[in-house]
Amino acid sequence: MKVIVSFDYELFFGDTPGTAERCLIEPTAALRDIAARHGAPFAYFVDAGYLWRMEADRFRDTAISETYDMVRRQLAQLAAAGHDLQLHVHPHWEDTRYEGGNWRMNLARFRLHAFGRELIRDIVARYKAALCVAAQGSDVFCYRAGGWALQPFDVIASALKENGIYVDSSVYPHGVDTSSLRCYDFRGAPPDSVWRFEEDPLRKAVDGYFTEVAISSIDVKPSYYWRLAWTKKFGGSRYQAFGDGVSRSFPAADIWTKLTRRTHYCVTLDGYKASLLHDAYRRYVRRRREYLVLLSHPKTLTRHSLKVLDDFLTTCRGDGSDIVGYADFKRS
Repeated sequence: MKVIVSFDYELFFGDTPGTAERCLIEPTAALRDIAARHGAPFAYFVDAGYLWRMEADRFRDTAISETYDMVRRQLAQLAAAGHDLQLHVHPHWEDTRYEGGNWRMNLARFRLHAFGRELIRDIVARYKAALCVAAQGSDVFCYRAGGWALQPFDVIASALKENGIYVDSSVYPHGVDTSSLRCYDFRGAPPDSVWRFEEDPLRKAVDGYFTEVAISSIDVKPSYYWRLAWTKKFGGSRYQAFGDGVSRSFPAADIWTKLTRRTHYCVTLDGYKASLLHDAYRRYVRRRREYLVLLSHPKTLTRHSLKVLDDFLTTCRGDGSDIVGYADFKRS
């Protein structure tokens, strides 16, 4: 089996976004060390709107300029070490401003679909250009929607095509979120790891322009979320996230759903959810899946996460599973 270890390289979204040092630089440096020890390439979906915003504002504020340079240095190091740097779009950076030493985020237009088609093309082009500058020659051809907000895909398809994006890795089977902030429904996704499609990522098309590399998912019992709540309160420092920001609160109904019935979530290293990784891996091996794709975030990793990742890569090597990036899907 082939394993893709991917991370969304981003701050938190909301009133307390956190700092680049704690949310990005420190945890990603730890990831880089683990990757080097195992000779494993990782994939980073970089929040390119953040890069664009800093690049545009760097001459207004010394702090922005220093942070921008620091992030660019790290991304250049990742690219030089052979890691993937791909496009992650959170368009709320269009409405975000730096005030009083902090980013003031307006999430009213969190989804790319909140913008007209012409502006969508402009955003994708600007954000990819900003990433290419930071990635220093990396081939950017893969996309991940911010907040999984991929649908309806036909609204953004032409913008991706025009900017040389032909691989998507946003869909996770059985995933659904009906909130106005994200609004996606992947319950009709094919049961495959990879498929081609044209204008609907849930509908296979043999000769489709786009390739979907699905994020792997696992069904989660309510008992897990009760253990998660206990661990967050009493688990100690090894379960404390690197990031110093705060996630946007989930609606009470969503929390109640997770505590009372089975749900699905991405296979991940985020926080205590990393405890599910080995079980998910064994399930995918038994089912003879071609790919296992992890989605995690440097900002929500913990010391526990890093230990799980280290052990997991050792297991993969022992089993003969390959750690790969998205190069398998690159077109000549």
